[in-house]
Amino acid sequence: MAIGHVRVRRAAAALAATTLALTLIGCADSVEEASGDYCSDVDTLQSEVASLESLVASDATLDEIDAQSEAVSEAYDATAGSASDLDEAVASAAESAYGDFQDAVSAIPGDATLSEAAEQYAAASRAYTASLATIAADAGCGDSD
Repeated sequence: MAIGHVRVRRAAAALAATTLALTLIGCADSVEEASGDYCSDVDTLQSEVASLESLVASDATLDEIDAQSEAVSEAYDATAGSASDLDEAVASAAESAYGDFQDAVSAIPGDATLSEAAEQYAAASRAYTASLATIAADAGCGDSD
């Protein structure tokens, strides 16, 4: 009877080890996928911010700048979603950086001249782009596979 218990324990241990291995493989795929999604979304977000910066440096209208600001917001939403799938610290850093960007844009006075607003938009965009680059690097984006 003791031998039967040993076999049952060994079988249970083998089953547990197999289940754990399959779970870890699944998690690795999920983390890899989430990381890829996040890195792709950050690339898109950085492109949208660069477009905003280009617009404010040109003769763009306020409507064009507002439309591009909305594109940045939509790209941020996608990035925030993929960041939350990846890691809580990454999601928190991305949210904080976006909050800082929004605060800087919101601080632009309504009576600012176009050139004053452009300078402030550009400064906010540069700071945000730098933050995104740091967060992306910390998340492993751009690392060779």
